Amino acid sequence: LTCVSKDGSVLWNHSFEHAIHTPVTFDSNGNLYVGTVSPKNIDSLCSLSSDGQVRWELVNIDTAYDYSYNLVGSPTPKLYFTTQNQSLLFCIEES
Repeated sequence: LTCVSKDGSVLWNHSFEHAIHTPVTFDSNGNLYVGTVSPKNIDSLCSLSSDGQVRWELVNIDTAYDYSYNLVGSPTPKLYFTTQNQSLLFCIEES
């Protein structure tokens, strides 16, 4: 994942161990969230600060359903995502 400035210069890069599985979602503080999936279908959710530093990572998220993160930011410190068939809604609240 690469962040570039308006003039096209690279501000930062972040390499993930596994393939990015979701569109990047931002919160009101400029933090970003992205889901990844490994070749063995182990899902993770990662939050990066606006300068590309890892804030936190949830590894091996098991929702009991095959799902594709449909990440939705919120003005509150909450992040929502659904299962692939959108039958379940999950919420992560940052403290």
